[in-house]
Amino acid sequence: MVWGFKLLENSFFVESERKIKNPVWKIFLLVLVIFVFSAFYGYFNGGRFQLIVETLKKIYWVETLKANPFLLMVFIFSNNAFKSFMVIPLGVFLTLPPIIFIVFNGFVVGLMAYEAVKRLGELGFIYFAAAILPHGVFELPAVFLSAALGIRVGLAVIARFRGENGVFLAWRDGLKTYFSRVLPILFIAAIIEAFITPKILQILFFTE
Repeated sequence: MVWGFKLLENSFFVESERKIKNPVWKIFLLVLVIFVFSAFYGYFNGGRFQLIVETLKKIYWVETLKANPFLLMVFIFSNNAFKSFMVIPLGVFLTLPPIIFIVFNGFVVGLMAYEAVKRLGELGFIYFAAAILPHGVFELPAVFLSAALGIRVGLAVIARFRGENGVFLAWRDGLKTYFSRVLPILFIAAIIEAFITPKILQILFFTE
């Protein structure tokens, strides 16, 4: 998760941090905790959500996309970019959309880990790590940052009810950070997930 903190270091919105009551790095840590708890919940309750697992397979593991790395990259990048963008302005709804976004993503990661272990036993942990870590070290911190920015917008809205005025600043900095930091890193993650992760899995597990 070092990349997550690199995203926050020497950021152009440091000046704005002095004007906005809730620092992004603190919210980022909160998002990380929510994600981890959600992932553990998904993993330890995976047997109760097999229908969701099968649905996710149909949605994300499309054979035509798997056969074409470029299309897979476009699909992954556009999907992650759109969702990560939307959670920022939707944070105005009292922080709920970005929190739900992180809970759902953590839950799905936990379900996928459960499925890997169920199918492959102890080897499933290695398979899951090989499938997630190469792109996850880029993608997850970027997603966490987007969610943190959305939550900060929501907190600014809540503070507005108390007479404080920081909604526009939080919203503006959130979008600027998204385009300058989050979006490029999501693009890198999509390239890795489409072109490099499958090769790693082939080398480790001799998959076709």
